[in-house]
Amino acid sequence: MRSAHDVIVAPLITEKTTLMKEKGPVLAFRVDRRANKVEIRQAV
Repeated sequence: MRSAHDVIVAPLITEKTTLMKEKGPVLAFRVDRRANKVEIRQAV
């Protein structure tokens, strides 16, 4: 199993994600292409 640092590459900050954050609790990250949903969920 990979560590959270290997799965999550960087936060994703764009105009679209900023607007989504204003509407409600949203987290956006760049993730490793080889990571699956379970690994991403555990890393967050």
